[in-house]
Amino acid sequence: MSSPEADLQLLLADVVRTRDEHRRELQRRAGSPELGQSREAALDALESYVAALNELRWPIPPRMHQDLRLLRALCGHRRAPERRAK
Repeated sequence: MSSPEADLQLLLADVVRTRDEHRRELQRRAGSPELGQSREAALDALESYVAALNELRWPIPPRMHQDLRLLRALCGHRRAPERRAK
């Protein structure tokens, strides 16, 4: 069993990796299907990280809120953050 901090580090590493891949795709092939896929992957990674922060009741950095809004808008849908019933 891993610690919540270790899990967060893995999720954050995924956010950074997918964000970097998206930036590279954006520079190479604007409008390509690969760009859309990399954007969706970046959104999925960010949403997973934010959900983990919410589960721990840790604050979400303002920049991450901005990135979520931007990626959701660019992906053409607005997915609500995953929240568990209390």
